[in-house]
Amino acid sequence: MKKVAESMQSKPIVWLIGEWRYHPDNGLLKNNNNEVRLSTQLNLVLSLLIEHAPNVVTRQQFLDHVWHDKYVNEDALSRTIAELRKILGDSASQAKYIKTIPKKGYQLTQMIEPLKARNVRVTKSVGVLLFTVSVLLLSVYFNQQESMESTLQTALAAASRVTFQPGMEQQSELSEDGAWLSYVRNDEQGSQIIIESMLDANQQQIIQLAHHSLSSPVFLSDQNLLIFTAREQSQCHLKSYHISKQLFVDLGTCFFNAESRTIDWNSVTQKLYYADQAVGDGEALVGISQLDLKSNEKSRLTFPASSNQQDWSPRVSPDQKYLSFSRGNQSVRNLWIKSFISGKEWPLTLGEHYSVSHDWYDDDHIVFDSDLSGSRQLWLLNIHEKSPVLLGAYGAQHPSFDQRRSTMTFQVVSYEANIWMFDTKNKSYQRLIHSTKYDNYPAFSPNGTQFLFSSNRQDQSSIWIYDFKQSKEKLLVTLPNVKLTRPSWHSNGRDILITTNDNKGYGTLVFNSETLQTHTLDFGQGHLASREYQGVFFALAKSKEVNNKILQLKAGKVTVLPPQSVSRFMILSDGRLVYSSSVEAGLFIYDPLTEKSQLLTPSVRMSAMNLWTAINQAVYFDLNSNQSAESSGIWRLDVTTGDQTFITSHRPYSVGTSLSVNRAEDRLLITRTDRAESDVLRTQLQ
Repeated sequence: MKKVAESMQSKPIVWLIGEWRYHPDNGLLKNNNNEVRLSTQLNLVLSLLIEHAPNVVTRQQFLDHVWHDKYVNEDALSRTIAELRKILGDSASQAKYIKTIPKKGYQLTQMIEPLKARNVRVTKSVGVLLFTVSVLLLSVYFNQQESMESTLQTALAAASRVTFQPGMEQQSELSEDGAWLSYVRNDEQGSQIIIESMLDANQQQIIQLAHHSLSSPVFLSDQNLLIFTAREQSQCHLKSYHISKQLFVDLGTCFFNAESRTIDWNSVTQKLYYADQAVGDGEALVGISQLDLKSNEKSRLTFPASSNQQDWSPRVSPDQKYLSFSRGNQSVRNLWIKSFISGKEWPLTLGEHYSVSHDWYDDDHIVFDSDLSGSRQLWLLNIHEKSPVLLGAYGAQHPSFDQRRSTMTFQVVSYEANIWMFDTKNKSYQRLIHSTKYDNYPAFSPNGTQFLFSSNRQDQSSIWIYDFKQSKEKLLVTLPNVKLTRPSWHSNGRDILITTNDNKGYGTLVFNSETLQTHTLDFGQGHLASREYQGVFFALAKSKEVNNKILQLKAGKVTVLPPQSVSRFMILSDGRLVYSSSVEAGLFIYDPLTEKSQLLTPSVRMSAMNLWTAINQAVYFDLNSNQSAESSGIWRLDVTTGDQTFITSHRPYSVGTSLSVNRAEDRLLITRTDRAESDVLRTQLQ
């Protein structure tokens, strides 16, 4: 195909579409900040829009030219247009590139022109003619040789639900023969592992273990054996369960994760690959281990550089040459690969994104979920080219294939996090922010009349503001292809510090709420969660050179403060810093004058890093008491006296900062995940 295009012209046409440069020969879209390679379907859709511009392309034209003889409904087109808009930084309500023409189709609204090479004059008519011929040849080529991504996209569009129960059904995994599906169901009764027949939905096995949380099931159908992880309090146990014998066997210790898978089984090597915790250089490191079930021999395969990075989600390639896994923390997780032959390991993806799970499609390709485009979708990655291609499926994670790659399952997740307010005077509790999306990171204004929050209502995190006088919320700041989170107020009550996350990494945007002007804070490196105190700025370092340390920006000079392994920090009214640690439970206080830290309270779990806040000379934190349910809830700690006071049994629970208190300390904002739903879907690839 490339040779045909090159024979037509010395250089393939590159189109200017607004701020984007579009290469239709290979689907590459580039601007000053981003570079995306479009999947086959997205490429053909954009090509068709350009070919007909400025005329409308009807829905039937799209279906005929893009999907050919495949049977899909118009929902597939709508999803593809939505994905293309997302990449372009466009929206249906304020179309800059693709306009919806009701009951007809879609129209490209931007002026287009071919990018002219220096000293070469190409008329627009010739360029359009060559481009049209190129599109036709592309269409014929893709019709004759259905590409891998097209196969997967078509399959995703045709997926049907396997599970229908309320609650969370997750970590779905197909058995190698494709006959059985195992997954975890979490509901009010706790966690269960379900093994369900793909041929007869009435054939089910339900496995429970009293006083244990269960995760990462793998069903060895030829051995009638289930392998999984089980957590009892803080201890993780790798276990097997023989279905017919109804016998549990403890295989050793492990690392427990309720979101991402931590186990993989390979029938060729007869080995189990799983996440485990070991001590190295005085730190507890989470890496991938392997266990030979025949000889019971165990060995460690991966070693992250520090405890700030953890390895899980192991997968062995079909040809047994590579071990793939995810490496990162609670904010950023990239895919890595290790060669079983050379022993070397290297990253497959880079940047500030989060991957929950992945699986191998063949010896050279991985399907993984990620929020690369802002919302979680599935992507296809060639391990040699390392250029991800968007497949689609909003909210999808945990892709899984049978051994023949004829059947695929995946999980679609939907969360609803709302912001509630507790009034300490009248003890009232009411919901202020309610949507079907994720609303979190609440932050009271200095005068307490407003609060900021982050929401993904537009599929990408933006900053919103709520006004108590008007009892109304409105969109404040949104940027294309940039995630905006962790808003905090400047003490002047006018400027707002916002964490930005794009392909360049983390940074800070300063937004003036009166003039609507913006500028950035320069800490000289990646950073997030910026805060201000008396004209001095602080942030949490997120770079290769410095990570999980507090940065101070004063009079243009950046200083790295002594505290290590900081997961979050806030500033008291006297300038001291309260922080939580990623390697030790409790809250700590750092005094910039003495440059010393000390333990403030041991009562905050490491996993509760987002469930506390500081205001004035007090810290509010969530306590999960094992001794008494009555003492569980939000507590106030007076930093000056050391006194602790119970505030409310209403508790925060969400991803991201979930608690904010006004300066009068009579109102608490609490973020709760009020709804978490997920179902498993199945589709046929052959």
